[in-house]
Amino acid sequence: MFGVDIETGVGLPITRRIQRYDPPNHSLIIYDVPGVELFNEERYIQETNEFFDTIERAESKKGIHCIWYLLCWPRISLSEIEMIKKLYGRIDPNSNTYRYKLAILLNKVDQCTKKEKDDMIQAITQTMGDCPFLLGIFPIVCERNFRNLSSIPVP
Repeated sequence: MFGVDIETGVGLPITRRIQRYDPPNHSLIIYDVPGVELFNEERYIQETNEFFDTIERAESKKGIHCIWYLLCWPRISLSEIEMIKKLYGRIDPNSNTYRYKLAILLNKVDQCTKKEKDDMIQAITQTMGDCPFLLGIFPIVCERNFRNLSSIPVP
């Protein structure tokens, strides 16, 4: 991604602590944050909020422009949707606007049919409701699975 190799794997989560990636020749910084599966929800929210506060203090002029929330096919729980809305729907008290824009990345869409992908996007959209900080839900493939390439649009 952007010329940076981010460690991935199968089985147990790889990211155990926040990793900063500063790709050369790009004006962006990527932070890979441990997923909610490593914590209980309350601890995940607390640690993520602390991270946001630290970044906002350290990089007040740049701040966080967009959050990519990675969901892996095929499931998401209602509690995870509520946690996403609670965590990323933070209001900036100075401007009374949402602090962050959120893009939900739906990973592993090469492992589902087009109908399953469309149904998942519709379910997330309906559950998120009117969510002004949500930029969209974007199907992605991090590593192509050659079993079901017919469902992946190729530009």
